[in-house]
Amino acid sequence: MTHYPKAIQDAIQELSHLPGIGTKTAERLVLSILRKKKQDQTALTASLTQLQNNIRMCTLCGYVTDNSDGICAYCKDASRNNNTICVVADMQTLQVIEKSGVFHGAYHVLGGTINPIEGISADMLNIESLLQRVRSAKTKIREVLLATGTDIEGEQTALFLAQKLKPLRVKITRLARGIPRGSNLEYADEMTLADAIQNRQQV
Repeated sequence: MTHYPKAIQDAIQELSHLPGIGTKTAERLVLSILRKKKQDQTALTASLTQLQNNIRMCTLCGYVTDNSDGICAYCKDASRNNNTICVVADMQTLQVIEKSGVFHGAYHVLGGTINPIEGISADMLNIESLLQRVRSAKTKIREVLLATGTDIEGEQTALFLAQKLKPLRVKITRLARGIPRGSNLEYADEMTLADAIQNRQQV
């Protein structure tokens, strides 16, 4: 039986809800925070409060923004080619692709992939807004690059999206097979990913 004060137990429980953080890791993190100086604890608290109060999802693409109009920096960047949308599962993948330096179009963040085992269905993802972007006469989307992973969930999501997009008469492409099958794009190296984007194939 543990004898931590309730505040510590509550903090451990909340941190253990984060992906990849078990109870033991959460316990170490909380105790590490307690050992920090008061000003460091205050700074951490302030940064978390800013996340809660100032960060929101972009109303166009699903990325994050602190702009008052709800539009992220990528969607506001007039130098980007908005005729092509790169669809990614999460924000980490977006950052990996951006660092590769070969894609200069728009992005769309799904917020995950279809995963029946985990109870994640298509209607829980940011898919309808993607279809609306493609349908919109204002955007003039000519190509949608499906940059989900090559694992089962990523392939299943790409197939679902391709089926939804085909009636809209837009070019649909998929990353070239330089990405190892079954891999998560978040962990792909930039050179391999850049090659996969440049040699993308039509679906």
